[in-house]
Amino acid sequence: MTIGDRLTAARKESGLTLEKISEILDISYQAYRKYEKDLCYPSVEVLIKISKMYGISTDYILGLSEEK
Repeated sequence: MTIGDRLTAARKESGLTLEKISEILDISYQAYRKYEKDLCYPSVEVLIKISKMYGISTDYILGLSEEK
């Protein structure tokens, strides 16, 4: 699984919309969409926010661990 795949799966599990996620993270809708499509990657700061928002580890998001 790619970073984008993991982010997409986490979003779907959370039931949050892209609009709500971008609002929570204080980033643009387009930026988050690019993360999900593996067109670019979140900064460390945003990665930590994503991890906290979904309740999953940064290692899982980055594909370093299979444990959420």
